[in-house]
Amino acid sequence: MAYFARRMRSAMLVGPICCLLAPMAWADETRLSISGYDPVSYFTDGKPVPGKTEFEYVWHEARWRFASAAHRDLFVTDPEHYAPQYDGYCAMGVADVAVFGPHKDAVIPRLGPSSTASFI
Repeated sequence: MAYFARRMRSAMLVGPICCLLAPMAWADETRLSISGYDPVSYFTDGKPVPGKTEFEYVWHEARWRFASAAHRDLFVTDPEHYAPQYDGYCAMGVADVAVFGPHKDAVIPRLGPSSTASFI
């Protein structure tokens, strides 16, 4: 019984410490932009294409993924052209800052009825 009590006391001490330190480890990782989709593919392929981890580039404190090295190179030469406008903020959210406050929309690309990219 004493063994069980000691194990419970140590679990009660270690558990909260782990919960406090775990978010600190995640905070060090550079965030993934546009849910890992290739921003260049919207211009070259006309549709959303998931990026690959082997073709990553860090820009504006975010990791950008690309479907190919050629897409990554296009982005590197002119990231402002390929990155989402308004830093990812919703245009209506930016326009109605006084009413609703600025907000970013979730990036969940899907193919619409006309087979072009649209956002939910």
